[in-house]
Amino acid sequence: MVTRDMKRILVADTPEAVEILRPVIGDGATLIPAFTVEEALAVVAQGVDMIVAGVHFDKSRMFDLLRMLHADRQLRNTPVVCVRLLTRNQSRATALDLAAVWRRMSPAVGPDAMVEGKQERHAVAATG
Repeated sequence: MVTRDMKRILVADTPEAVEILRPVIGDGATLIPAFTVEEALAVVAQGVDMIVAGVHFDKSRMFDLLRMLHADRQLRNTPVVCVRLLTRNQSRATALDLAAVWRRMSPAVGPDAMVEGKQERHAVAATG
């Protein structure tokens, strides 16, 4: 169920990556997939809390998306996490890192929060 209070995460990546991230993020946020730069910019213009951009997004156009976001004064402060999701097993670790960072998300995520997130991910992975 989507409510107005739910955080909105744009996932600019492949359909497979969206499906890998969906169960890890869970019901705490709304994942909005975008498969082209144009789709991603349209969604971001409507407002998102975070962008997850994959290196395989839109035929490897992740850096084009980042440049366009940076060029727009209203969009340049949108938090972006860049990922490389390959196989389900490798991607699960990346997705758990992302989920740990998301849980600590504030307007800006500093290096300390990311280190804490990695430690939490390892604890989650160890307990199953």
